[in-house]
Amino acid sequence: MRLSLAVLVLVSVLGSLPATGAGIDLENNSITISLRQEPPNLDSTLSEDTTSSKIIRLINEGLVGVDRRGQIVPRVAHSWDIDVMQVTFHLRDNAKWSYGEPVTAHDFVYSWRRLVDPKTGARG
Repeated sequence: MRLSLAVLVLVSVLGSLPATGAGIDLENNSITISLRQEPPNLDSTLSEDTTSSKIIRLINEGLVGVDRRGQIVPRVAHSWDIDVMQVTFHLRDNAKWSYGEPVTAHDFVYSWRRLVDPKTGARG
């Protein structure tokens, strides 16, 4: 059931890609998409084109997301506390990188600091 739901969500996301075809191979645990152009940049802090952005959305998960009704929903963060001047995110215990290491708060801090660092060259 969980796998079927994941496949349905993925198929709906794949439908928005600029693709000439898509294939889901459950037996080999793979998804194939055909793009109209090579993604110019898969660095999420530097990417500015729609092809790269759509691929980045498929392979990365944020602290929170937005559901079909426009509601903010948990992703890597299972909950958050909102104070007047700050938001504290509480990460899922089972959040892991694709190579198996746990995702940490430090990973998110590093990403945000890199994004706002003028040396990175990210556009505002």
